Amino acid sequence: MRAAFLTAFILAAAPSVAFRLNPSPLHSPHTPASLAVLEPRHAVVVPRHVRVLAQHSKGWDGFGKGPFKYYNNFDAFMSPFPAEDRETYPEMFALPKGVREVSLPKPLGIAFEEREPGRGVVVDYLVDGGNADESGQIQPGDWLILVTAIKVFGPRWERKILPAIDMPFDVVMGAIASNEPRYQVNQKKDVVLQFMRPAEADEATVRAFIDFFEIPYDHVFRTG
Repeated sequence: MRAAFLTAFILAAAPSVAFRLNPSPLHSPHTPASLAVLEPRHAVVVPRHVRVLAQHSKGWDGFGKGPFKYYNNFDAFMSPFPAEDRETYPEMFALPKGVREVSLPKPLGIAFEEREPGRGVVVDYLVDGGNADESGQIQPGDWLILVTAIKVFGPRWERKILPAIDMPFDVVMGAIASNEPRYQVNQKKDVVLQFMRPAEADEATVRAFIDFFEIPYDHVFRTG
């Protein structure tokens, strides 16, 4: 198991232009316009989950445009969806039980370690008086399930929140490092992370929830 302090010099080590999200064979391209026309997935999981691709820009020309180009927080991200979607899919508009979203400036003040070799990270401990410690929201043993990352293509960029529950340690570090202040003009200079507390959460429900944020295999965020 490896652990790493997320200090300023570590977080500055990887520029966002170098961040690469590995291609995924699990998702093929679709172009739904709203939750109402989305393909169901994880049919055996309760609550019912739908895979949402309406949030993703389309092709190179659409990259860096639209209401979902920059993830600030969960409530703001979900605000463009219409009221009928909230009524039809209420479970998609609230964080699952045992999940916390935290916005932290760097350095985060978190020591992560691999949850298991090559798969996922967990909070080992918090730096006393650090940003994570001061937030009062994170504890040792919490699983990182989602994290923001910035992808740059020419003069445009997007910040997405990426499923990290099974993300390799090195990719997590690169995602965190990509949240550079120079790409956060008129925005908070932060990293947004969501954590699952295993003693309070249902893992199957959480996994269904984070599938909402999966990046299509052919999206610029993966291929660019």
